[in-house]
Amino acid sequence: AASLGWVDDSLATSRVAQSINFVATTTVWVYAWWGGLMGRRAAMSPFPEGDSLLTVGFKRLYKTCVRIYKNHRALASFYPAIAFSESATQALLVIGQTYSIELLQFSSAETGIFLLILLIFSSIGCYLSPLSLHLLSPIQSNQLCLFFLGLFTAGAAGFVKDAGQKVLFYVFAIFWGACGGWKYTIERYLTCTIIPKGQDAELMGLYLFSGQVLTWLPPLVFAAMNEAGVSIRISMLSLLLFWFIAIVCLQCMGSYDKVIREANDGTDEARTESPNCERDDVVREEELGNEESKIDAADRVCEICQR
Repeated sequence: AASLGWVDDSLATSRVAQSINFVATTTVWVYAWWGGLMGRRAAMSPFPEGDSLLTVGFKRLYKTCVRIYKNHRALASFYPAIAFSESATQALLVIGQTYSIELLQFSSAETGIFLLILLIFSSIGCYLSPLSLHLLSPIQSNQLCLFFLGLFTAGAAGFVKDAGQKVLFYVFAIFWGACGGWKYTIERYLTCTIIPKGQDAELMGLYLFSGQVLTWLPPLVFAAMNEAGVSIRISMLSLLLFWFIAIVCLQCMGSYDKVIREANDGTDEARTESPNCERDDVVREEELGNEESKIDAADRVCEICQR
């Protein structure tokens, strides 16, 4: 609404946005429910006798964490990488708005344009993921994406200094949006390929949890530095530390081929332990290391993200 000049008041803009969000979300969920898109599906594993719904989840989570630490060291490095990278990327949206309003004196309409640029170019950035797989492994592609996020953030903090440079800030928003789309696509593709079969829902849940567990930390660091009198431009650079830690964690995963072999070993182990191994015996791609299959899978993930 602010981008189109319909509303000048920030509070009214928020109300319009929340109203549209509520109507759109409710419509989609009602259609999915009544339209039969959410059909019944068999349980992935039987409910253990003697357990309750209050405790079985915690017990399973504990066993999963122990199994990851012992048998899937790559996942033990991947989840912290997600925690740090996702917290910084989500904080970039909030900190970027604060930076634009406090330093560049953005109006509500200009802030709306900033967010619109991020949204549009994040969709375009999804296509960078399959393109990067022509030259790099998914782990290296993820690292390169985080490097560019840090580079453009440092560039914005270094070159965008006053209200006369609003257009330049929009240019950096283009790069941020493109890197954001690239990041989310390659991370989901990487997650889907390194998770042992038969533990998909459980380990994907850990992936989603990892992406939220530290989201409070970068804004807290930024606010603490700002309240201490540190320049907002320097405070913005605090995000680089989180992306750097994520890059180091990804490096600790090792080679992508080794991670795939580890996932396949975990698949065999999970099938042996599962009482429903016949139903869970789904054939994976014969050669996950084949470059063509990697790119095709990334294209499918890209289409899902676009939708």
